[in-house]
Amino acid sequence: MNIEQLIKHFDLIPLPEEGGYFKKVYQAKDSLKLERGVRKAGDTIMYLITKDQFSGLHKLLCDEFWHFYAGDPVEQIVFNETEIQERELGNKDFLKHSPQSLVPARYWQATKLKDGGEWALLGTSAFPAYDHADFSMGDISNLTLLHPQMKERLLKYV
Repeated sequence: MNIEQLIKHFDLIPLPEEGGYFKKVYQAKDSLKLERGVRKAGDTIMYLITKDQFSGLHKLLCDEFWHFYAGDPVEQIVFNETEIQERELGNKDFLKHSPQSLVPARYWQATKLKDGGEWALLGTSAFPAYDHADFSMGDISNLTLLHPQMKERLLKYV
């Protein structure tokens, strides 16, 4: 399958701000009352990234669990004020890649194809469910000022 076929087959649409293509697959019926408001207990999306459309630097106020389904391996950066992790997700070489990745709430994250890749089909599950009020898009200038030691690593995700 090519990218256009995947988008059509899974009825994906562009994901504003962050990048990539997505479709909400499931949202829990139960809700949770949080200090910041009421949120559904969880949700899942199908998510496609390409060499031109990837998950830009952003932060969520919910835990987000990534699942790798098919395509080319991806690189993911996950960090906060005190730690940084770079991960590779994929399903062809489990010695190098993991099929899953947890991004804890309030951590910055970005995900892109490894060099030479064409596309990757992934999914994410969020707990509690995604709410746009809980989303912050990263500003590369501010993030590199706050984390100058990570500048070169962060620039790969813009």
